[in-house]
Order: sequence, then structure tokens, then C-alpha cells
Amino acid sequence: MCICISTAEDSDVRPTPDQCVHFPLLFAVLSLLPIMTILRGWRYSLFLGGLIGFIGATLYPIVIYPMMNSSQYKQAQIENRRGINQEEIQPGNMNVWSDPFDRKK
Repeated sequence: MCICISTAEDSDVRPTPDQCVHFPLLFAVLSLLPIMTILRGWRYSLFLGGLIGFIGATLYPIVIYPMMNSSQYKQAQIENRRGINQEEIQPGNMNVWSDPFDRKK
């Protein structure tokens, strides 16, 4: 199967083979959709739970772990910024950000 992209203004003109884009993997996945209609009851629940579990397991080290253990990342940031004077690298002679309300830390 292929999807044809016609550049001609005439819609009656048949596209040449070099204007066709082939998506074999996409159509292979789409051909599996009838199998999903077979999943009913506990099999559907198992499939859906597995899919959600896979997404959660994939996102855990990327999103959740850094948010829960931010001290490691703060320490790495301090080490990486050691020796850099922020006032020298501020663009446009702007001041380094300070708290406008002068709150104590």
C-alpha cells in the first residue's frame, strides 16, 4: 500500500511511482486492529493494564524520579556552576535576579 502525493494541479493525472510514499510498518500495525476487537473481558483489562503499566514504567525514570529526588540534581547544578560569575554573563547588563520583596531565606 502507498499514499500518493500529487503535485499536479490536475486531479485526473495519475501520480508517478516516485510520488508515492510507502508506510509498511504503519499498515502492519493497522492490520493488527481487528485482533484488538477480540479482546474482551479480562483479556481487555489485562491488555489495558499492561499498556498503562508500560507507559508508567517508561515515564518513571524521566519524570517522577527527578521530581522526588531533586537534591541530587541541585548538587550537580551547584558543581557545574562553580567558578561561573553570573554577573559577568548576564545579557544586556541586566542584574542577577533578586527577590523584590526582600524575603529571608
